[in-house]
Order: sequence, then C-alpha cells, then structure tokens
Amino acid sequence: MKHCDFMVVGAGSAGRTAIETLREEVPDARLILVDAEPVLPYKRTNVSKNVADGFLKDQFAVHDESWYRSRNIDLITGAAAEGLNPESASITVNGERIAYRGLLLALGARPILPFSRPSGNRWSFLWNENEGRTLHRDMASSASRNSASPPRVLIVGMGVLGVEAAWQAHLLRAQVSILGLSDYPMARYLDPLTAEVLTRTLRREGVQLFFNQKVIRISESSSQSDNKNDRETAEESPGKSPLNVETDLRNFEADYLIIAAGSKPEVQLAESAGLQVNRGIVVDSALRSSHPGIWAAGDCAEHPGGEVTGIWHAAENQGKLAALSMLGRKVNNNNPPYRLKCEVFGGYWFSAGFENGFENAEAWNIGENLWRPRFDSGRLTALTGALPAGLSKTDAKAAQALVLEGARREKTAAALGFHD
Repeated sequence: MKHCDFMVVGAGSAGRTAIETLREEVPDARLILVDAEPVLPYKRTNVSKNVADGFLKDQFAVHDESWYRSRNIDLITGAAAEGLNPESASITVNGERIAYRGLLLALGARPILPFSRPSGNRWSFLWNENEGRTLHRDMASSASRNSASPPRVLIVGMGVLGVEAAWQAHLLRAQVSILGLSDYPMARYLDPLTAEVLTRTLRREGVQLFFNQKVIRISESSSQSDNKNDRETAEESPGKSPLNVETDLRNFEADYLIIAAGSKPEVQLAESAGLQVNRGIVVDSALRSSHPGIWAAGDCAEHPGGEVTGIWHAAENQGKLAALSMLGRKVNNNNPPYRLKCEVFGGYWFSAGFENGFENAEAWNIGENLWRPRFDSGRLTALTGALPAGLSKTDAKAAQALVLEGARREKTAAALGFHD
C-alpha cells in the first residue's frame, strides 16, 4: 500500500490552494494531489470566457508539470478516487490503495441535468476544458459551413454560465436564445434593477430571452414544427434535423444546445464512505467533516447554517484554511462575501454579499453605471452593480475590498464616485 502524509482529491481552486499551502507550510511532507481530469490543474472559469477564440490543452493551467515535480508533489491526473475508507484512513486511486494521514475532499460540483439526457452530441454542459474545446470546434465548424444560415444555439439556464455561453455563441455568429425558470438573468446574484441593464444589453446584441419556462423534453425532429407561433423559425442545418426543445409554454428548435441549469455539490464519494452529507459534505467552521482526518472545501462543502458557496474566490480561501486546519492550526471560516463577476458584451456585472436577498439595497446611478449597496449600521454588507461599459480589474478588486472591509457609507460613496 502506498502512503502519504496529506492527500487532496480535486484540483480546482480549493484543491490547488490547499496543496500550495501544505507545501509552503511543511516542505518535507509527502503530498498527493488527485485530479479526475486528464489535464494539468487549471482555472475553470477561463473556459466559458474563451470558447469563441478556442484554446489548447493545458492553456489555462495554473502551474506547469515541472512546478509539481520540483516541489515533490505527486500529481495524479485522469484518476478516479473511490473506495474511501475512513476507518483505515485509505482510499483507492486508479486501482491502487493509498493510506493518508489527512485527506481533503475538494471535489467541486457537477452540472444539473433537469430533464432526460439528450441523444447525440449536439449539446454541452460547457463544464470543463475538454467540453470548451469541443464546443469551439463544433460551433466554429458549423458557422463556417453555414455562413448564410447561422446555427441556432439555445441555452437552458440564465445564470452566469448561461450568460457567458450566450456571449461566446454570439461571438461565433450564432443565433442565440436563452430560456430559464427565473424572471430575469442571473437572479441568484443580481436584483431586478441591475438585471434589467443586463437584459437590455443582451437584447441589444440580438440575444432572445424567454423567462419562466421549464424544459420538459429534448428530441430530434425530422421536420419543422407545424405550429409556427410556438417555435423559433429558421432553416434546418444541412444534413441534420433540428433539436426540438419542448417547454411547459412552447417549443423551440435549435441546432445546438448548451445546458447551464446550475450545479450541485459532488458528494458521492463522501456519502458512500458514511460521512455526513446534506446538500454538500457537512463541515464545521474549520472545514472538518464528520469523520476525524477528513476535511472538505470548495463547492462540495456545506458550511454551518447550510451554506454552500459557488464562487472560486471562496473556494480558494477555503482551500488555504482547510490546509492549515489539517496541520492543526486554529482557523475559522466565516465565508467572507467574495465577489461574483460576469464580464460579457463589453460590460461587467458585480455581486457580493447578497445571499439573503436584496432588501434595503440603495440605488446609486453614476453616469451609465448602477451600483446597489446595502448598509447595516452604517457599514457596507453587500454590493451589486451593473457596469455596461466595463470595470477594470483594479476597480473590481477595490469594490470587493469595500464589502470585505464593511466600509462606511462615506468611504463607499467616495470610492465608487457617488454624490448624493
């Protein structure tokens, strides 16, 4: 049986930060990082922002292979971790049993498929590097073949991923439609006022939006729908029948489907091992699971109060804290209000701290920009913004810093350029 001091399963933001922290803190420890994807650990959020341009394998890798090798980190990619046995403190990876002293589960989340799996290969979750490259290849090829009749792309889901997918499909000269269950796009992170700016931007660019609709089934049809009022009209792609997307209100036809209907924590490995699981892997404020010697961080973890975070800044922070906790340090993860960003069509949409709703948020119009801060006892507790002309990286970080600091109203107004 192979042995190590610390093992991290999952190489997203939480897992990568954890392994970096462990190596910095304990230079001689035997470390193993396990990643299910057959690529170097990378920044996943780059995928949905670069489909139109295309990208090479490992282009978004955070470190090259020599980085792991020079730091004596055993990186195992394309590997399935299974057979977790908390009692013997061991886990099977690619058929090999490995004993650990401390284990971090940084398994992330998996995409939700809220209807029967479509047949064929003309659909994507746009969830990982391979799916991003495949989507670029398929859509770029389709646009090239049918320049006179652009491919029709239907996106199921109005969250950040759905909006970014719409932007990329638009750049690939597709006819783009988005449908979802909510009243407006990015409803988890934007309020109706900031979302309205995004809605106007999308429609200005020719993206069609269909709110409050639930997909019932997907099928391939050999002919156009007979009901011209209940479908998107366009000629079929040569040699391929369109996909028929039936919702509870109408039918759509599409040449390609992107499913961005949300995600849920990946808990299967933990659940099969008997760890406490609810929505996610239940952890305390030190990221410890219900079993000694096992921690969880990132999108797979459920924190005190039932909170599951889904932002890479939060996962990154949790990975560092979990590593320190594994080393016996005292940590307290209070889930700081990190920002969610969405940069599409030249604009920037910002949100931080609004997990409990948008009540009592003020409306600050600054030129064409709209900021919506919320204060409690004079301190900034949440901030969302619609910046249709964009926002620099420096200014975005500064806005996040205001929320993390709990800045006073006067400081917030001065930093954002607001005058009563």
